Amino acid sequence: MNRFIAALGMVTLVVSVVATVPASAGVTVADDEPAPSFAGPAVTLLFTGDMLIHPRVSRKGAEYGSAHGAAYDFRPMFDQVRPLVEAADFAICHQEVQLGVPGSDVSPFPALAAPSEFATALTDAGFDACSTASNHATDHGDEGLRATIQVLDEAGVQHTGTAANERDAGGTIYDVPPLRIGHASYTYGVQMHSPAHEWSVNMIDSERIVADAAALKERGADFVVISLHWGQQYRVAPTDSQRRVAETLTASPDIDLIVGHHAHVLQPIEHVNGTPVIFGLGNFLSNQAPSCCGVNSGDGAAVLVRVRAAEGDWMVTGLQYVPTWVHRKGGGYIVWPTVGATDESAPLDHLVASQARSYEQMTIDGIEHAGLSVADGTSWLSRDGVPHWSAERGTGRAPNDETGRDDDVAGLSPALLESLEQETYRDLAHLGSRLVDGRERDTADPSE
Repeated sequence: MNRFIAALGMVTLVVSVVATVPASAGVTVADDEPAPSFAGPAVTLLFTGDMLIHPRVSRKGAEYGSAHGAAYDFRPMFDQVRPLVEAADFAICHQEVQLGVPGSDVSPFPALAAPSEFATALTDAGFDACSTASNHATDHGDEGLRATIQVLDEAGVQHTGTAANERDAGGTIYDVPPLRIGHASYTYGVQMHSPAHEWSVNMIDSERIVADAAALKERGADFVVISLHWGQQYRVAPTDSQRRVAETLTASPDIDLIVGHHAHVLQPIEHVNGTPVIFGLGNFLSNQAPSCCGVNSGDGAAVLVRVRAAEGDWMVTGLQYVPTWVHRKGGGYIVWPTVGATDESAPLDHLVASQARSYEQMTIDGIEHAGLSVADGTSWLSRDGVPHWSAERGTGRAPNDETGRDDDVAGLSPALLESLEQETYRDLAHLGSRLVDGRERDTADPSE
């Protein structure tokens, strides 16, 4: 209750001073510029970290499958997060390893591969698409690359980052009415075989990425997401290279969101030139262990993004995350939410420790956030997202007699209330989520 009162007090303060906020406070519009006039419903997106399927993950999938006569079954690994993924209007993963490689269903590092059944588990979990450009994109050559594309196509998982023909190399467009999302994926390089063609795997080249984003807008995309496999493994702070690339890309008016992967640990979220940059989402599912890769290599996140149309331009108007942790080996490779897990089998000590790490590492514009539970994340995704104390709507409704809160927010948990209040702050600052930068807060993979 105290956190709610404090946050609501902050919102009240913002209401009284919004017209005179100085430019140094991070507002990027003129003081007398009107607040955006949002039109139509919000669209919610969800992004997760690396799907790094090591052989031990696949062997557990075989064990799950044998219980009902299947070769593999990875679906139980997503049981605890499935309601969250399904709640998003569109959910995007990062598929790092090749799938369904002929003669190499399961293959260890450095040439990783996993069974084709993993793609059907992605569909079952609620994922609609995946980025595929990574340093493992050619581990089994062009044959593995094409097999992965075929497996994803057959499972109904859209994808971008690797291509079987030049036409598909520049990104794809997802129809999520009323929004058309452009998505393109790139990697810093590959570690095994050279790509068969220049267009087989998208490489990070800022000039090309900006051109691809502009082309996606020309093809009808309303909102463009760029996925980048970048940075230094196991490093929380973004590298100078990441920052340089982010600075260049966010200067483009055609790029609306950047989502990063590869570090295998959580990295911060910042607004660069007013554009949200999720530097690194950690591992969503893998066998990386503290002994090889650091204790935080088990930490991941599902980042939730709300976008709305304002004066013909779609923009991010809300951003939150649900922190996760992989319970390896004896834990069945279950992806657990670290906040609010209620199942009696939940490894609470591990989840508490992981949540503490996530709180410190996944800052948003330099501010620490505890993240949401699956239940609150699902509620956040299902709400329309119009702020309840905004200048656009005024006070809107009479407060609830018992709680003193707006009727529309009574009964929500403190974490979700805080999220909505922070979203209101951004709206009252006339930015949606467009604030300037906050402050920031090698290497083999021997896991099998």
